[in-house]
Amino acid sequence: MKWLSFLATVAVLLAPGNDVRAQPTRATPRRGDIYELTLTRDMAQRDNRGGTASSHDQDTLIERVVEARADGLELEYDVPNEVTAQQRASEWHFPARVFKPTRGPIQLLNRSELEARVEGWLKSGGMTRANCGQLIFTWNAFRIDCDPQSVTRMIQRFDLTSFEVREGASYLDPNAEGPARLVRGSSGPTLVAEMAVDPDAVRRARAETMLASPN
Repeated sequence: MKWLSFLATVAVLLAPGNDVRAQPTRATPRRGDIYELTLTRDMAQRDNRGGTASSHDQDTLIERVVEARADGLELEYDVPNEVTAQQRASEWHFPARVFKPTRGPIQLLNRSELEARVEGWLKSGGMTRANCGQLIFTWNAFRIDCDPQSVTRMIQRFDLTSFEVREGASYLDPNAEGPARLVRGSSGPTLVAEMAVDPDAVRRARAETMLASPN
């Protein structure tokens, strides 16, 4: 089946502390500030025979400013309090504490904690380090990630300081063909950007999954 077109919708939600309100720009972070960051992707697909498919994915992280320093920010990221105990057990990456310098890449501060957590996560799933990097298949295919440093790449997807958070500003998703303008959403303090997914990136991911599939 040949997929002809893709549509991805990315929604970015800013909710500083308990005061949920629209923010044209992000205020200077201060110690104790808490932000709820939600990234939503809706993808629709069409083939050349009229078939359609769609998917919905939403991720939320809580960002807490531990310390605001002259050379950058010390931040803690965690999953929301509302997640179930089972969901939290599966998210061994969090909570993660990082230092985000004014210039340069994010630095992981609690690597030893994550190392201990991934060992427990592997053991609870009946796995060992030998399984790291393998693809496993349930209702979906995903790669067994055992690298604590990978949490920094996850956090970067939610990095709102890497672009302007305001109506009319440009936003680029890593899997998109090109950038799109942020516009105000239909409800809540939400800015939304719609852009076409890069078909080559999707095809590469599917090819990798098919090659690794036990079937």
